[in-house]
Amino acid sequence: MGPRRHPEQGPLIAGGDFLAEIVALVPMLESYARRALVGRSEVPDLVQETCRRALEARSRFVAGSNLRAWIMCILRNLICDRIRRVSREILLGPSVDQIPQASRDEPPWWSEISDESLALALAGLPPDYRTTILMFAAEGLSYKAIALRLNIRPTTVGTRLLRARAQLRADLSVPGHERARLSLTVPPLRP
Repeated sequence: MGPRRHPEQGPLIAGGDFLAEIVALVPMLESYARRALVGRSEVPDLVQETCRRALEARSRFVAGSNLRAWIMCILRNLICDRIRRVSREILLGPSVDQIPQASRDEPPWWSEISDESLALALAGLPPDYRTTILMFAAEGLSYKAIALRLNIRPTTVGTRLLRARAQLRADLSVPGHERARLSLTVPPLRP
């Protein structure tokens, strides 16, 4: 008696054809596995396991459907399982006391920013960016609330915040914050 089939499944692909199609997909599987697991020697094992599972589950493949997508799904699930298993592994070796810790000698650069420097950098922002970042950071409003108040789209709020943060980071990360002072003291050139 043959394998039990779900009523919606089509006929089985002939054994040799199915195997030949899987073999033709091996280079693509290896490429995907290499990109997903950079620098790992597990790629051949994953590809082999993918092919093994595909052959075992051949009766569940619907003839005429996309074999490439079906086998890629098997590989993707194997990669996710492998990553999940590795994340739960317990490393044996040096005790926690022997693991080197990041040095805390130098405080982060933003801890040295004075309120005056921050105010100067905020004042140097374009008015739209300044209004948006103050509404978000100081007033604690959501993107949607800011968008309603300013009559703009929430995506525009996100863009303004991104650009404001980038400019603040650039202005405040310069030693001595000269850049923030320069942006206020030198008037913009207008034609």
